[in-house]
Amino acid sequence: AFGEYIDVFGLNSKIADTEKLVKSYISSWGNYQLSNGGFPYWPGGEYGSPYVSLRMAYIYALGLERGYTAEDFGYNIQNLLDYINSQMNKLYDTKDDYLRAYGAYIFALLDKPESFSISLYNRKSDLNLSTQAMLGLAYLAKGENEKAQTLANEIRKYLQIDGRTVTVLRKTRNNMWDWYNSDSEQMALILQLLCTINAQDQMVDKLIYTLLQNQSHGYWSNTATTSRVLEAIYAYIKGRKLDETNYTAVVSVEGTKLLSGSFNGAAAKPKTLKLPFEDELIAGLPKDTPATVSFQKNGQGNLYYTMEMRYAMPDEYLTARDEGLKVEYTIIDSETGEVVNKSNSADCLLNLTSGKIYKASIKLESHKSRDYVALRAPIPSGAEILDSSLVTTGTVDDAYEYSWGHWLSNKTIRDNEIQFFWDSFSSGTTTVNFTFRASRRGIYPVPPVQAECMYEGETFGRGDGYLCIIE
Repeated sequence: AFGEYIDVFGLNSKIADTEKLVKSYISSWGNYQLSNGGFPYWPGGEYGSPYVSLRMAYIYALGLERGYTAEDFGYNIQNLLDYINSQMNKLYDTKDDYLRAYGAYIFALLDKPESFSISLYNRKSDLNLSTQAMLGLAYLAKGENEKAQTLANEIRKYLQIDGRTVTVLRKTRNNMWDWYNSDSEQMALILQLLCTINAQDQMVDKLIYTLLQNQSHGYWSNTATTSRVLEAIYAYIKGRKLDETNYTAVVSVEGTKLLSGSFNGAAAKPKTLKLPFEDELIAGLPKDTPATVSFQKNGQGNLYYTMEMRYAMPDEYLTARDEGLKVEYTIIDSETGEVVNKSNSADCLLNLTSGKIYKASIKLESHKSRDYVALRAPIPSGAEILDSSLVTTGTVDDAYEYSWGHWLSNKTIRDNEIQFFWDSFSSGTTTVNFTFRASRRGIYPVPPVQAECMYEGETFGRGDGYLCIIE
């Protein structure tokens, strides 16, 4: 499905002859085909599985597209299609719409007649997004582009753009047993549909960036989903003609070249440059005056770029900010229950008493689902975090609010801050708590509590910074 582009991910195949291995597998699958033409879930099974049978038929169709021949496959495709056709006519529950759409797509790829796509299209607005996308691909394969475009327009209503990524809003609740219809597969099907209709669609860029962000340990959810994602990326590479990428690019500030590079083929790697403010060019720019930055490209292909500026300010001057993530930080005197920090106040002073214990509570909110969210909660250098896992502080309350879709992936306690991580953070609100003791008298700048998407620096949120006085 993706063999010729394996180096796009920086991978090297450990298989000496991929084609030989693939042929040895697909030629042996006929040993497991049942007498009714279907395939069981496990080799040697007695009963056919509609999904596995659909997947075997799809691999056959995909193999023909990738240069394999009908003779390479060891199973009887006509018997398999007859089995699928009989099963599709037995499916009446709406939760099986996805399987019917999958069947329609396979029959269209193999140029075989089918009747189950008509009833699906007649109630297209009621279908879930994966089913709509699969049905759209079926109509594209049949050359009925207008119907495919209608389905794509329905899907767009549920795509919410946010920076470089896109959230696919939940339209219908997937059946809990549909392990083969994951969120990543849904996004991959949408990507493949939109990319096939119009490869230059800017939504395609958002979808593929989000899919790559969702990658975990080299795969997506399971092997079937990973295959689906790689097929969508394959469609993207072909649609955008990334094989023909061949250009040079130059970045300049006020006419002076900062960075240049050449980019060739689908596996072209990005170029990165980091400059300190002390750099001769940067330091020589007039202050408080806009500077002209130029990105230039010469050749075939699209140039993508990101530019950001990071700078430091005194901690106590920093105020709360919501750039996609909202942070509310509260510090409470454990004895009196009094809130000691003044949120959203011009008063940047935080007065604590040496020897006292304080309870910190952080409410984190996002209006959309995020991936790989990190939360850093600094404390004054003159204080110490009390770890409830230790015997000496076992009674310390650092409870975590386990809300749906906000399961904490990791928590790390350091000398002067505590860090929380979420691999996946659903839209909504959650709260984390910890306890610390003010220990050493003095004056300590305290950076704000800050949350950010680890791979989308422009999506972040923070509380107020403080100048802490421990008396």
